[in-house]
Amino acid sequence: MSSDPGIAAALAELAAVRAEVAAAVDVILAASEEGLLLLTAGGPAGEVLQGNFCTILEATSFQDITGQRLTRVESLLRGAAPSRDGLENGPALAGGGLSQDAADALLSRSSG
Repeated sequence: MSSDPGIAAALAELAAVRAEVAAAVDVILAASEEGLLLLTAGGPAGEVLQGNFCTILEATSFQDITGQRLTRVESLLRGAAPSRDGLENGPALAGGGLSQDAADALLSRSSG
């Protein structure tokens, strides 16, 4: 394995993408399976089905996050240095980036 920090950062981003996709797919499958069971059972299950389909739609937001991470990986592999600004380059890895308080403070300064 390379000791190049850009390659190491790219590998960390790819691992995060893999974990996020797996988690989202688990949610999508579970909600879909429950919805299918309710559909075949019949009866007044409309509210539950509506909730399941909302869950499915919410879970698909992973596509945006993974797209941002993949863009970051492409930049890293092209030799661009990782940015330290915390806001302009998509989501931070777990334990990294800005805290919610720091992000709120930064946004309140820029909008005030």
